[in-house]
Amino acid sequence: MGMLERTLSTLKERFRTNLAYMQRDLTKRAPTPEMAISIANWFDKPYVLHQWWGKLDKKQKEELLIETWLWCKTPIEWNYDWWISMFEEVGFISNCDLGKPTEPVKLYRGCNATLRNGMSWATDPEKASLFVDRGPENEKKSVVELTVQPEHVLAIIQEWGMTEYVVDYRKLDIADIKEYQGG
Repeated sequence: MGMLERTLSTLKERFRTNLAYMQRDLTKRAPTPEMAISIANWFDKPYVLHQWWGKLDKKQKEELLIETWLWCKTPIEWNYDWWISMFEEVGFISNCDLGKPTEPVKLYRGCNATLRNGMSWATDPEKASLFVDRGPENEKKSVVELTVQPEHVLAIIQEWGMTEYVVDYRKLDIADIKEYQGG
């Protein structure tokens, strides 16, 4: 990489950083939590939700938790336990007509081996396969399946043509998570 390319790369990075700081500043001055979260960059949305959390009523907490979850590309970066505390406080939530399951449900997850017991699971193995490529390139990735007990389901969220079950990963038995074989 030559001097010109390095200079351009540095300028681009400074621009992106300055833009992120400007967006963060706007979220602090936003008059409503809905506006603050809508302004925030995807990686700042959990932070903004956390800043407003104590001022929100139950309905706002439910709606903004779902919105923030949907925008957060990598929930583990905010620590799963942080997310679980939010979901547990509001109780089971759903943005669709599906209520809390009353029977065990078979779910699928596209992941690498270290994230097999994550929080985000799909009802369709083909949709789960869309997430297989996330994570380090040198790790084996696959679609895994698990039957989840109803009491471990924290939320059901439908968006982008997919039904996602948010589950309490702490209650999953990793030995029960098997590689999906198809069919």
